[in-house]
Amino acid sequence: MFNACSPNRDDTTNKQVSFWISDAPFSADPLDYDAFIHHIAFSSVHSGLVTNYRAGQYTGIIAKNWEVSSDQKTWIFTLRDNMRFSNGDPITSQDVVNSWLRMARLLTQRGSKAGFFEKIEGFSSLGKTGEIPGLKSDGKQVTLRFIEPMPQLLDTLSFGLYAIVHGSCYDKTSGKWLNPHHTVASGPYAIRAWDADSFVLQLRRDFPEELLHPRPLAEVKFQWAPASRRNAQIFSGNSRENPGAEGYFYHGETESRIAYLRCQSWTHPASPLHDKAERKRLRAAFYSNLESLGFKPTLSFFPLAIPSVKELNGDNIISAKRQLSNGKALTFKPFSAEIVPLSEVAARALQLAASTEGFRAEIKDTPKKIIGAEFAPNLAAYHNDIVSIVTGILVDSPDADIRFMFKSQEGIRLPDPTGKCAGLIDSTKIDIQKVNEVLWEDAIIWPVTHLSVGLWAKEEFDFSLINTIVPPTAIHLIGWK
Repeated sequence: MFNACSPNRDDTTNKQVSFWISDAPFSADPLDYDAFIHHIAFSSVHSGLVTNYRAGQYTGIIAKNWEVSSDQKTWIFTLRDNMRFSNGDPITSQDVVNSWLRMARLLTQRGSKAGFFEKIEGFSSLGKTGEIPGLKSDGKQVTLRFIEPMPQLLDTLSFGLYAIVHGSCYDKTSGKWLNPHHTVASGPYAIRAWDADSFVLQLRRDFPEELLHPRPLAEVKFQWAPASRRNAQIFSGNSRENPGAEGYFYHGETESRIAYLRCQSWTHPASPLHDKAERKRLRAAFYSNLESLGFKPTLSFFPLAIPSVKELNGDNIISAKRQLSNGKALTFKPFSAEIVPLSEVAARALQLAASTEGFRAEIKDTPKKIIGAEFAPNLAAYHNDIVSIVTGILVDSPDADIRFMFKSQEGIRLPDPTGKCAGLIDSTKIDIQKVNEVLWEDAIIWPVTHLSVGLWAKEEFDFSLINTIVPPTAIHLIGWK
């Protein structure tokens, strides 16, 4: 049982908050955190050592402070004395190390290189000894020693992938997460209920109050049925919507979200997207139809807010040429309902483009877990030929995110059929525009636009503690006015 209970506060503060999200969460394992729905559902259930979600500063959560060497290769984190899991067990430095060793083993098995573990001293010994010499626990401290400077380490550790989990949640030998719908919380909220229709979080009474909003949300009920959005007090959305007349106010990040289409089945010989020339023709027709529907696409995968990034030359779009495909089906997954109005116009433009090329467009509402699994090339079959995706990047320090996008098996796994991007991203400083150009030429990734993703909320909620550089998904930093 979870040890979760609302603090003693007035009736207004203690009431349950209704929160709409576009999809159902499917896994409590932090290794599945990169699905954006889990950013919202679990950012305040699993805590890391530090967070960049609070406005104006990095904040220690499990760690109370940290020291870094002058060469930025050695980091020492000292843990708080009063931190516990939701079952009452103290969070120890060994729990931190065990959580990360579990992750390191699983990422290595998947061939994933997220830009963190492989840079720790002695990482190569993990397979032989089960330990990494550069990752050590000692009393209340965790020490990390790296083979190169790690100036962005606090941003890395703020990402929910590196959250600390209780040892009872996974098999000690294999590292496998035992129950996708269960966890022992290390963060401010514990899961009170989780079924096919809703997901309920309850504020923990034993969590340090100084890490919370002064008037925190005692209980939050997430629902994802489309009809529940109409009555939600808070809902996930983007800056292009305009529900202000309904009494909602927008709280979002900078325009660092990337909305794009991905050709899933491009490696399959029977796929209509196997041929690059066909992909380019279909992409050209898609863009043409977007513009005819009144939506101007941005011809750059990476956000234009990154100084070195420029929109690609329109001359690179070849003219659409009708290809009779005998009505062969082209299956696609549209953008989720939270990306309004992009979800509707992009789906219509792709339907028209498929028709232009002689395909029969079929919409398939494939679960995100399956979509992520089918990022892999050379599968025997794919649910979708094309999927719609929204991902994010830190525009002020994008290099680590770009490496994660290509190398991590937990991210969006950008395709690199020619291997050109691999050479570019392994450079000390990435030429982001060249990576942009390679993605464009491969025509597997079709950029659509960049936007801000965030939350629409009624007036009675206070978002003043939220950092707007990243999506405002830290529920414990949202409170009542």
